Amino acid sequence: MDDLANKAKQFAVLKQKREDLEAQDKILGNLISGLGKELFQLFVKEKVTSFKISGELFTDGQERIISPEVKYNGTIEDEEAFFKMLRSSGNGSLIKETVHHKTLESWIKKNKEANQPLPPETMLRVFQIDSAKVRRAPKTAPKGANKEE
Repeated sequence: MDDLANKAKQFAVLKQKREDLEAQDKILGNLISGLGKELFQLFVKEKVTSFKISGELFTDGQERIISPEVKYNGTIEDEEAFFKMLRSSGNGSLIKETVHHKTLESWIKKNKEANQPLPPETMLRVFQIDSAKVRRAPKTAPKGANKEE
């Protein structure tokens, strides 16, 4: 039982650390994005194409070269018309049919739980991953507090 308790604690703490790192990653991503926009504008304003930074600032000691970059992101509004245009212009190879991994995972789980047959392994290979999950316990009222009001 001690081994179970220790492993459960370790598991829950590691999951929490991952959540914390993911939250920090999101914050850093937003900071980097905002600073990147400011830098781009400064490069244009100063008419500079690149800027070298000393390697002393970095753990690997290697210099960095910063330069402006233009990226494009698109949202397809009319998939049928857009795909037709891609095919007719010789760019049909850009079109990929996919099933999102979480959607597939959910579909497999639903079928397994309902004892429904899955396609043969030549069509779909399923791997079972035995693990555990962590969820937050409901918050408890402080001692002396009346739960029902």
